[in-house]
Amino acid sequence: MDLRIQQLNAHFMISLKSTMAYFSDFVLRIFFQLTEPIIFALLWTAVYAASGTSTIAGMSLTSMYEYYFVVAAFAYSYSWLGWEVSEAVSEGRVLGYMLRPLGFPTAMFVESLVFATVRTALTTLPILALATLLFHPALSLASILMIMLIMIMSFSIMSLFWFTLGCMAFYVTEIGGVIMFFTFTNMMLGGTVIPLQMFPDMVQKAVFLLPFQLLFYVPARIFSGAINTAQFLGIVEFAIAWLIIMGMFAFLVWDRVKRKINVFGI
Repeated sequence: MDLRIQQLNAHFMISLKSTMAYFSDFVLRIFFQLTEPIIFALLWTAVYAASGTSTIAGMSLTSMYEYYFVVAAFAYSYSWLGWEVSEAVSEGRVLGYMLRPLGFPTAMFVESLVFATVRTALTTLPILALATLLFHPALSLASILMIMLIMIMSFSIMSLFWFTLGCMAFYVTEIGGVIMFFTFTNMMLGGTVIPLQMFPDMVQKAVFLLPFQLLFYVPARIFSGAINTAQFLGIVEFAIAWLIIMGMFAFLVWDRVKRKINVFGI
């Protein structure tokens, strides 16, 4: 067990040094990322003015501003494991990973975790700090812990999802289009375009059965104080169920993919 922890730590540190080579890029992205909530703010300002109402779907214009600022922050803690897996397959790096102590799936997860951790520290947290200064949400220690837990669970679920999707690269030459499609789906159903409560009732019922809400919508609602402790416990149970489902599915897919791999390649 101690050896395994040392191996994980070594791979984590190597990945961290590699990721930090792009430090200036991460910092610059803060300014580019802020353009998205500003554009949405201008759009919703026009919508509220044209509608002549102070609230839409239970949200005031100010709460709408807050929502998009917070969603923009969480977008940078997103897992991009699908791209990383497909690139490792197309570049023939899978066997090299499998010969290492950690193995391919674990190494991919660690690298994705490092990347997301750095992005969270350098972009997500500064934008959340700005949102806190601008909107003065009633944040408590409990709500901060809830946000952290949901971020960890959503990252784990989506990493399993993207790893499974990335394994398609073992069967087809190019999956970039598939990954882009599901990226848009995740963003749309995760609440980055419009808050999920604005979908029609029938669509809402379907969307709230999927795990994408955990990515952006749920953290943003916790940040604004719209989700209480009792509701949060139900969300955690929901997340655990999806974590088990995606974990089993990823295990089955990887077990099948391993049979395609031999000492001569893929």
